[in-house]
Amino acid sequence: MAGDSTQRVLVVDDDPVSRMMLAHIVRNDGYEVAEADSVAAALSELADAPADLVISDYMMPGGSGLDLLDVLPDPTVPFVLLTGVLEADSLGDARIDALAAYLTKPFASDDVRELVSRLAPQPS
Repeated sequence: MAGDSTQRVLVVDDDPVSRMMLAHIVRNDGYEVAEADSVAAALSELADAPADLVISDYMMPGGSGLDLLDVLPDPTVPFVLLTGVLEADSLGDARIDALAAYLTKPFASDDVRELVSRLAPQPS
């Protein structure tokens, strides 16, 4: 798992169905996937093993996706915000400038695949 050449993606969402669907899409494309349901759980996962990409929901109890972005152990890791808001710009938060990208809910599988392969390409 970690330590081999497979890219690791951390999926953070308090909604178990959304988290499971995202994890399934990413895992089917050959990525190692870790899952977390909160900022605290995400930080625990990242302490266990670093991620090559983080996809996080915006609205979660106990802290938002942008709060997670603020405390990432490695700020160079690409960070994708998952939001129900149509435009991330409308969140009115300067931290969105640090995002690699954002996805809107409901998301399309192809959009997730394209984004993940672009931001965390698998080694050939």
